Amino acid sequence: MFDLVFSILTQSGTPENTAWFFALISGLILTLMICFFARNITERILHFIATRFVKNNAFNWDDHLDEAGVLKIISLIIPVLIFRGMIPFAFDEHWPNGTAELMQQAVSILLIIIIAITLNRVINAMRDYVQTLPFSKELPVAAFAQLFKVVLLIGAVILIYAATVGESLTVALAGFGAVAAVLSFIYQDALRGLVAGIQLTWNNLLAVGDWIEMPSYNVSGTVTEVGLTTVKIQNFDYSMTAVPTHAMISDALKNWRGMQEAAGRRMIRSLIIDVSSIKFCDEELLQKLKSLTLIEPYISGKEAAIMAHNKRIQADPSNIGNGRQQTNVGIFRHYFLAYLRRHPKILNDMTLVVRQLEPSENGMPIQLYAFCSEKGMLDFENVQADIFDHILAILPQFELRVYQNPTGADWRAK
Repeated sequence: MFDLVFSILTQSGTPENTAWFFALISGLILTLMICFFARNITERILHFIATRFVKNNAFNWDDHLDEAGVLKIISLIIPVLIFRGMIPFAFDEHWPNGTAELMQQAVSILLIIIIAITLNRVINAMRDYVQTLPFSKELPVAAFAQLFKVVLLIGAVILIYAATVGESLTVALAGFGAVAAVLSFIYQDALRGLVAGIQLTWNNLLAVGDWIEMPSYNVSGTVTEVGLTTVKIQNFDYSMTAVPTHAMISDALKNWRGMQEAAGRRMIRSLIIDVSSIKFCDEELLQKLKSLTLIEPYISGKEAAIMAHNKRIQADPSNIGNGRQQTNVGIFRHYFLAYLRRHPKILNDMTLVVRQLEPSENGMPIQLYAFCSEKGMLDFENVQADIFDHILAILPQFELRVYQNPTGADWRAK
């Protein structure tokens, strides 16, 4: 090629130095033109495939490949391969010694970079596609994608290093191992996050959509992204918090996923009764409480059982303390339980208890332990508030009082 162009130019009267220069680069220009036309043809073919097949089929994954620009970057691979094959033609013996080898090395590095970019876009496309599937909420898709990108980056760096130094892959791995030892010391925090991210991913300890609480970071909200180095949480005040991934392993973490997957959300709350208002029920109070439909069967049944028991032990009826008697707090507990069993939002097939806790200087707690079918924060709190609104309002009918510390108004009333 050099000799042909040089002779044509010199015969046409071109100065020898100028003819020599154009003859020298003629092979390179021809190679670049061929690569340019090859890229245009490849791009047109891939565009035809994208418009005729990718956009018009029933699959979605190939649409994500096109949107991620995978087909566009692939159109660069063919021209680079052609250029690599034509290096001996473009840089013949008239070029300085070593030029062809240097270009071969540069093109190899360029090819590795293009392939790495292509695979990176494929990973992005697959991540976006998987996130559209129903089961993606149960998997940390972003963490998997980042893990694959890290592996891809490490592999690309090793291959580029091997191509740069001109050594075999085994030697490059040995040299890279020494560098990795130094880098692991410098970037140990990032590596800790990487290891923690793999643990979270492998053991499925955390997923997008989980409601978590981390008191040490003042976090209470929904996980929006699980990465290898950071986890993003949207708090309930709509602020965003990024927590190091390794903190999810080392610090206290409460994950409410089990509650969200269960049939109901636990409701546990206490009402503190003033001990001085607890007493035996006289006949007048029993008749008053029998007017409550929910508790009338219990009072009547209990009354018959108590009368039979007192008659059997011949208890002296002159003192209410002889034998067994019903108490206002005992009837209240059973009313509370009956009210909950008929509540449409309380699950009867799960644990449902109304119990006494140990009395203290502040009174005797009556604790509700139940499960509510409403698991969302707003609906759950509304159900809980409605229940205790009713219980607090009806408490005086049992001649019971809620304990509360004296206030200024109490002292003034004295």
